Amino acid sequence: MSSRSRKIRFSPLSWLLLISLICLIPPRLTRPADTWLYEHLARLGGSGSEATLQLRLDSSEPVETRTETQEHHYVTCPTVGTLLLDDETVHETFAALPLGPRDLAVIAAKLSDRGVTALAISSPLTWSDETADITRNILSEVLRRFKAATLGLRGRTAAQADFTPLVLRDFAIPPDRISGDPSGLPSANRPLPNGLAETPDGINADWAPDWIEDEPLTQDPSSDPDLSFPLLMRWNGETMPTLPLRVALRAHGLTPADIRVDLGKNIRIGSRIIPLDDNGRIKLVHAGITPLRLTDLVSTGSPADKDARPSADELFPHAVVIERPTDGRKINSRLDRMGRTLSELLGTLHTEKSSRQVPAHSAVLEYSPFLPTSVWGILLALAALLLALIVLKPLPRWIKGVILLVLLGILISAARSGLAAHQWFKLSAMLLCWLMLIPALSRRRRRRNGSFRS
Repeated sequence: MSSRSRKIRFSPLSWLLLISLICLIPPRLTRPADTWLYEHLARLGGSGSEATLQLRLDSSEPVETRTETQEHHYVTCPTVGTLLLDDETVHETFAALPLGPRDLAVIAAKLSDRGVTALAISSPLTWSDETADITRNILSEVLRRFKAATLGLRGRTAAQADFTPLVLRDFAIPPDRISGDPSGLPSANRPLPNGLAETPDGINADWAPDWIEDEPLTQDPSSDPDLSFPLLMRWNGETMPTLPLRVALRAHGLTPADIRVDLGKNIRIGSRIIPLDDNGRIKLVHAGITPLRLTDLVSTGSPADKDARPSADELFPHAVVIERPTDGRKINSRLDRMGRTLSELLGTLHTEKSSRQVPAHSAVLEYSPFLPTSVWGILLALAALLLALIVLKPLPRWIKGVILLVLLGILISAARSGLAAHQWFKLSAMLLCWLMLIPALSRRRRRRNGSFRS
């Protein structure tokens, strides 16, 4: 046996047969590898790292789908009743002006009987006659029937500040829950006198800043009808909710520590994030109000035609804002703005989920053969490949290397063009055929001892 090992060498016809067998691999067998190759091509082309593709063999193959859940968020706001206690309206029902604590207690009791749970009272709370403690206590007891009932506290900015009432201080927003510049907020440092108590802490009632002397933001509504009453106010440097926000927080069962304020950007109340301007105002987008008549509220008689009129519970919503104008004139603009503000703040965020079937992949590619599929086309391609193997094999190595690189570029370019046209071919098989061309085109020179070479 010869000491020299014998090497098996393939003829061009043998290489042609091997490459032909690779080309005949069914596309369903190469599809997993082709999917991987085309997805990487798509990602290199800028489709993102999450791009996925479905490669179909024919158009009858179903497109893969997945279930997509969409969330639709919307806000619903209750209608808030507004009750204006101007002199003309009050005179139709009550004998004496202005209204005293007992009269306010009667109105509040009637509202409670009609199902009202949230009540805001904006009034100077001043009257000429001295009232007994018992009448003030009656009002306090009636207000305790409500889930949220707050009296508006009127104040001013004095040269010498007074101590912040405890009823306000206990409801101040913690500093770590506030960010932004507070200079645009209304401010006060001393409460104005009222007929209920010498100090707000002297009566068992809930108070909130409401009307500030020489502060237009709290007295006249903004020229923009969709801007709310200020939600926040500075009192001796502390930030606290104004009347509508305090009632809304009570109604929601929240505390000032539960909200987050970013002045000039937004305020977070429960699950809602509402845009907020530098003056502590929000946009009134969903709010609604309905005017209430004092005579309808305090009347005790039954309607003449019960079937033609709504029930008492339908006449009166569950939240009401009462305003007693300082000058007694019938001007609804401030009351309406405060009512709409409370309505917006009482709104609740709802989420609806819907499902639908969407394509599971970024794109669907249809199969398009790279080589001809007819008999004559296959024979012609095989003949051309055999001729190329015979002609190219004797060429220098560097020329064959250039030709192989050109063929690889043609394959990649064809794959990318197909990808753009949502088509694919057996790229993995074509790349394997290309790899087979490397040894098929290689030519080794045999050297012998002596002066002659074969």
